[in-house]
Amino acid sequence: MKIITFAHMPRQKILFLALLFISLLSSCISNKKVVYLQDIKKSSDTLKDVYTFDPQEYKVRKYDVLSVDIRTSDENANKLFNLPPSTGNIGQMGIQGGGDMYYMSGYLVDDSGRIDLPMIGKLNVAGSTIAEVKEMVNKEVSKYFNYYFVVVRLGGMRYSILGEVNVPGKYTILQTQLTIFEALSNARDLTILANRSNVKILRTYPDGVKIHEINLLDKNIINSPFYYLQQNDIIYVEPLPVRQYGVGVQGFQTVTAVL
Repeated sequence: MKIITFAHMPRQKILFLALLFISLLSSCISNKKVVYLQDIKKSSDTLKDVYTFDPQEYKVRKYDVLSVDIRTSDENANKLFNLPPSTGNIGQMGIQGGGDMYYMSGYLVDDSGRIDLPMIGKLNVAGSTIAEVKEMVNKEVSKYFNYYFVVVRLGGMRYSILGEVNVPGKYTILQTQLTIFEALSNARDLTILANRSNVKILRTYPDGVKIHEINLLDKNIINSPFYYLQQNDIIYVEPLPVRQYGVGVQGFQTVTAVL
């Protein structure tokens, strides 16, 4: 039987096999790079797997939108306090994009950090929690009415997501808290080429914008201050290096491309 060694093979075949081998090693994406929350211990006692977190109470910032609902015993005052949206059909507004019910009917925090309420006037709310804003409104309404009810909410969560996601864009979610995984699910999850170990969050602070890096593969993301998004966060997802090779993300795809 004739044994073929590398010494007897043509140079072109050797180069081809070397290229094929290197491509397989460099381009295949393993499950280690795509599985979220890794290294979670399997246990029959689910209480042992509880992960704690410390969500920080949100403080109102400039350009936020607040929903302020005031009800009194005076029907005319109620109509003045709770004006309907000026334009558009709220029921037809999508979750993605700039338009939403709170933006049309809520109170915008201006560049001075104030909102302007009917009868009450301007209140300086920037830097205050939602509970503190409610107390401010309660104090002012009590000057005019003996019986009243006040509800103050943050006018939805707004964030943007771009990069290696299936549906990038700007989103408005009508809830007061939103996790990073909920945000990703709204964007139809990350693509297979997304670098889940180095996701960037651009977060606005009173003194400017800071860029933070998070690792979605690490279960400890639940304990981080970035597990819950904040208003106007921008999420950017980088691609894996394999994208620049253009030879496929699975072994079969790579072999097909090389052949």
